[in-house]
Amino acid sequence: SLTPDLIGFYTLTLPVPQGSDLNILTSLQEDISWFDTPLSFLCIENISGRSDLEVKFRDHDMAMAVLQGLKHKYPGLEGDMTGKYGDMVKDKETGLFTLCFTDSKRKRYKATLEKFREYSKLPPVISRGRALNRCWWGST
Repeated sequence: SLTPDLIGFYTLTLPVPQGSDLNILTSLQEDISWFDTPLSFLCIENISGRSDLEVKFRDHDMAMAVLQGLKHKYPGLEGDMTGKYGDMVKDKETGLFTLCFTDSKRKRYKATLEKFREYSKLPPVISRGRALNRCWWGST
């Protein structure tokens, strides 16, 4: 059974190979929306450089319906059944809690530093992601 994330939402993911045709992403979004409007539909860039499409649902049964209805059309589509989104943990390699977000207001480094400074006693690690306006923030 699907496990909820830290907030109580249910997560479906689909790996996105580099150089993927964006039409498949549009098609997936349309197919998911046929079932119900998800809470979010995001392309997540991992530290390793791999990207995943991440779709969040409020309702467990709806997330399961989407997973069962689309997993054969989109091989690799899976739901989180491990609880890996259930708690925040430090990265095993860096020892940092990390956050990846889109800097849609284009505040860049200085404003990001000012915004997140209060969440850590030590200066955070802030870097620019590979995607447009993508930003990584890390702290102990």
